[in-house]
Amino acid sequence: MVLGVLLLATPVQAERPKPDVPPDVPTDFQALFPAMSIQTEYSGEAKARFVKGLDCLKAGDPDASAKELEEATKLQPKVIDGHRYLVVAYSLKLQLQRVVKEYNTIFEINPNLTNVPPTSALSVEENKKTANEFIEGLKKLLKDERRPNPMIYAILTWIYAEKGDLKASYDEALVAIKKLPSLGNDYLDVEAGDDYMGIGESAVSPLMMDLADAMRNNLTLAKQQANVILFSLSTSKY
Repeated sequence: MVLGVLLLATPVQAERPKPDVPPDVPTDFQALFPAMSIQTEYSGEAKARFVKGLDCLKAGDPDASAKELEEATKLQPKVIDGHRYLVVAYSLKLQLQRVVKEYNTIFEINPNLTNVPPTSALSVEENKKTANEFIEGLKKLLKDERRPNPMIYAILTWIYAEKGDLKASYDEALVAIKKLPSLGNDYLDVEAGDDYMGIGESAVSPLMMDLADAMRNNLTLAKQQANVILFSLSTSKY
């Protein structure tokens, strides 16, 4: 199985924030963490780490990618792109507590930032349509099921991050952790996940990676892979 991840087309333009504060970010958070001065690009060793992290993501290795991106963000913590890519890596690994932490850092740097450019693959019209249909399918499952599988919220966390909709991704991560606290862990509970969820944590992560890879390499396969995920979720018992 070839794994992959989508990459941003352009760096985050953090110097152009939207005028309104994200409605669901608590006002006391704004007071505690006023906007920092913002750096828009990496340099030196941080840049080398960042580029290596992106290469690892492209190769389908979110674990190695996260390690490199973590180093980049330690060296230059005010560059938003590193935190944004860590969100993608962590969401593919279903480490949603880390996703929330990175979003808190992003909002600390720029409390007004709610959107960034979509990934390069999602700038392709056919993939954009596939992603939107996939999101609508996930939302439909949330409405139709009496007890929706919490993994739907985790998948929405990832796909919104790929679209560059940071606020929506952040909100879904919070809901996912509330619905299924194990998603706040730094590991996948393989046995428990598959036992009590039908399609569990150990199955969802590879499915998301396959979809990401298909969107980069095979537009027809991407739609099929999205439908596989939706079918798996619709037939699971929770």
